[in-house]
Amino acid sequence: MSDAYIARQPIFDHRMRIFGYEILYRENARSVPRQELDGDQATSNVLIDMFTYHDLDRLIGDYRAFVNLTPTFLYDPSILPLSQDRLVLEVLEDVAVNSELVEALRQLTHQGYTLALDDFILNADTRPLLPLADIIKVDIQQVDADELRSYVAEFRPFGAKLLAEKVETHDELDYCRSLGFHYFQGFFLSRPRVLRTRRLPADRIRVLNLLRRLQDPDLNFDELAELVAEDVYLSYRLLRLINSAYFPIRRKVESIHRAVIYLGLNGVRTWATWIALAGIHDKPTELKQVALARARMCALLCDALGGSHRDRFFTVGLFSAVDALLDLPIEKALEPLPLAEDVRDAILHHMGQMGRALEATLGYERGEWDKADQLALPAARIKEIYLDSVKWARDIDETLQAEAP
Repeated sequence: MSDAYIARQPIFDHRMRIFGYEILYRENARSVPRQELDGDQATSNVLIDMFTYHDLDRLIGDYRAFVNLTPTFLYDPSILPLSQDRLVLEVLEDVAVNSELVEALRQLTHQGYTLALDDFILNADTRPLLPLADIIKVDIQQVDADELRSYVAEFRPFGAKLLAEKVETHDELDYCRSLGFHYFQGFFLSRPRVLRTRRLPADRIRVLNLLRRLQDPDLNFDELAELVAEDVYLSYRLLRLINSAYFPIRRKVESIHRAVIYLGLNGVRTWATWIALAGIHDKPTELKQVALARARMCALLCDALGGSHRDRFFTVGLFSAVDALLDLPIEKALEPLPLAEDVRDAILHHMGQMGRALEATLGYERGEWDKADQLALPAARIKEIYLDSVKWARDIDETLQAEAP
């Protein structure tokens, strides 16, 4: 497998369901000098990686992959993989628009490819691309609110779907929704929504209280079993999980008491914590999977770095998304929880080995590759850990999708 970094950023529809993922990619700068890399090589490598090593299924499941294409690939579609139904081809904003490009894009649409115009700015030169576009991506940080509204009005007659890029807050998301955007991409997913009332909703209070009790270091075996058993949702999901393929236990586990025996105090505490967070119903499934993938990646980085207490690394990754799940500032969300000081410092300040693992995990997730470089692990190893974590989190979440009785 090539020595490269590859990650993804989710793209949502207006109901906050996953539509696809933009593929983020960079050749490992430690092995290949940056000046020696060009766009064609990067695009070629990401496509070869995804389709040769079966990374695509692990990375995006059954969804679409948005891939940036250089002119070389746009003009010669024969070098593209034969996966028209899986790929959205992004035409970058710096590609020179001329009659040859327009004809090349027309041929791609005839072959069944979906075309997206990336960071699109409308002017006399770019206007000929509008009739060919299936999706128009607009960087909302580059235009003000009035300009954005006029863009939507100008684009609407062409029939393309509109995708808002770099949506960083829930207010921006709501505004773009009101304008009629179809798809949304950005960091709003991993940030808390600013609540309009000082009072925390009842479901958040319940989850926060449950987390506080679950994280109590003095909680003994019987108290933990009783705490989980008295919550129907929690106990049902935990038993469903322990009886799944992810726990190769030969005999069916039918009681929480038996589950605690098999998983141990830390195991039950960890999984009950995630199940409690996943029980918040008005959050996208993707955010719950992100929390679990971060936890998994931190734990695997612990192994790769020769660390110990991988369960604590897992907890650090899991709680890194608690602010977005509870709609509270991270400091407020963690304040009532009896977490160990080094765990709290790792989450809030990225201190210690756990903090460095979390910082690398968050950086990799966002395509900030320099933070992954700091771990001094081979790029191929970090990439494998990331892909494993993404797929593992998706599979775990799907195992628990059935509604509790």
